[in-house]
Amino acid sequence: MTTKTNAIELKRREMLSRILIGGGLGLALAACGGGGGSDSSGSDLRAAYEKIAEGMTQDDVIRTVGRQPQSIWRNDTLWWTGDGQTLAVTIHEETGLVFSKRWDRVSPSETLSVGYH
Repeated sequence: MTTKTNAIELKRREMLSRILIGGGLGLALAACGGGGGSDSSGSDLRAAYEKIAEGMTQDDVIRTVGRQPQSIWRNDTLWWTGDGQTLAVTIHEETGLVFSKRWDRVSPSETLSVGYH
């Protein structure tokens, strides 16, 4: 394998691990009600998930959701929870643009997830 091929494979593995780790954290947060349970912030995390797109910046994502994230994991994954929903958006460290997004709902259970190249 060439150095370029190794770098591409490493990026793919990094993206997959972030999605899997993020999904696990999302499920954990969803299982415990997101830590707040009664958070009724009024923002529709599913609608925000649908609007978040490749090429958006962190500020674009926050404006789309309509509020600051409740937590930031590893300095690049933004988390929102409320009304039985969890939204996680990972910002690529080098480009500063959306790298992946994931939305979960507790009941009835549903998950949506997208990773960008």
